[in-house]
Amino acid sequence: MVLFRMLPKIRRVAILGGGPSGVVAAKCLLSEGLTPAIFEQRSSFGGVWNYTPETKSRLEHIPQEDPNLDDESVPDSHGSEKPVFMSPVYNELETNIPKDLMVFNKTPFDERLQLFPGHEDTKLYVQEFSKGLERYTEFNRRVVKLVRKDGLQWEIETQDVVSAETEKKVFDAVIIATGHYNVPYIPPIDGIEEFERRHPGSIFHSKYFRVADGYKGKRVIVVGNSASGIDIASQICEVSQIPLYQSCRSKGAYKDFPLLAPEKIKIVPTIERFVPEDKTVIFSDGTIEKNIDVILFCT
Repeated sequence: MVLFRMLPKIRRVAILGGGPSGVVAAKCLLSEGLTPAIFEQRSSFGGVWNYTPETKSRLEHIPQEDPNLDDESVPDSHGSEKPVFMSPVYNELETNIPKDLMVFNKTPFDERLQLFPGHEDTKLYVQEFSKGLERYTEFNRRVVKLVRKDGLQWEIETQDVVSAETEKKVFDAVIIATGHYNVPYIPPIDGIEEFERRHPGSIFHSKYFRVADGYKGKRVIVVGNSASGIDIASQICEVSQIPLYQSCRSKGAYKDFPLLAPEKIKIVPTIERFVPEDKTVIFSDGTIEKNIDVILFCT
């Protein structure tokens, strides 16, 4: 005899994150007669598009391979009425997809906007789409624990980012909408830790990049050739020493697109080793570059 276990009826659904994916999920659930509950650690919708001009000048962890590194808040923002969590958005960031291809259903971008909207316009677009979801959302609240109860429901423990008060609630289902690219990755390349120790601030990550001005006159290596690596390299090379070196492991997804500044950027292979004594970087093909001031990881 075969026994069948009836699945529980899903009514209440928790959504972790109030960015684009989270708010779309909430609207879809509402259209099906379900009740969503969004938990968002920031004080507004928009997720990663919430630009934070504040950044940091040095990294605490080099190398950094831990994907579970706790999300970072802007220094001194905890204890304030609305803590601010660091975003990887930089000043000149624009979308890399035309606005007509990234719209939500029946919600077009303002036709007056440029083809590739800037980060502020993109954030405002997401927030406009999210209107009406405030009643289903707990802002300034992060999920700290998620447990399956009796194989049927989910118990979620959340924490208020201002008061640190915790609370537990039970849901029939959970949607993870926390996004990508929130934790910086710095690979364990030979000599990297000592290089940073001797030359503080020389090892950096694109999450904390905001403007190119700080790279004026410096010898720079940008590691990575995906969207952010290509874009940031094209900005920095306008003020840095020429050439700017772009270290690439492979041709990447944008291999068929021309460099934005080919006369100012030199493509080099992966970094094999750092020599901190004279700020030398040795690449996997044996070539060497000396007196490197900044290595910016877009990884």
